[in-house]
Amino acid sequence: MLAAVPIDPAALKETLLEYAIRTAWALFVAVVAIVLARIVRRTSMRALARHRAHANATVLLGNLAQLLVLTLGILVVLAIYTQGAFGWILTSFSVLGIVVGLSLQDIGKNFFAGIWVLVERPFRIGDTIEVGGAKGVVEEISFRTTRLSTADGQQVIVPNANLMTDLVVVHSA
Repeated sequence: MLAAVPIDPAALKETLLEYAIRTAWALFVAVVAIVLARIVRRTSMRALARHRAHANATVLLGNLAQLLVLTLGILVVLAIYTQGAFGWILTSFSVLGIVVGLSLQDIGKNFFAGIWVLVERPFRIGDTIEVGGAKGVVEEISFRTTRLSTADGQQVIVPNANLMTDLVVVHSA
């Protein structure tokens, strides 16, 4: 049978007070992060709309900005509660981020190039372009690829990363 361990009331009171203070700070940081994330999202979406970026890119980048601020808020809340152990937790997330980043490198390259195409709009749907030896009419611009229709009716799918690295000729500009 286990013996009862006496509880020191002073130590219990000190521990409860410490966690109450941490919780108050964590709630404060969470509220500030949520409010700030909404402001950042709204501001970034307005700025992109002023530059006449594609509607999908505007929403996506606004959501990504909001997610970034919320992630930073979560990290601060985590730091409040873990204190001394936060270093190794952050290191673990960093290593995980590097592994995921390297494994999804091509997808990420195409994705961010697609955002660039949708924001900058060097060409639009209906324009005739030539890229990587393929010439055709732009039918669809998505986040990963751009679809062209050639004169002989073939569909050419161009990864958006190629639009960043290859020569792109816009014939209908």
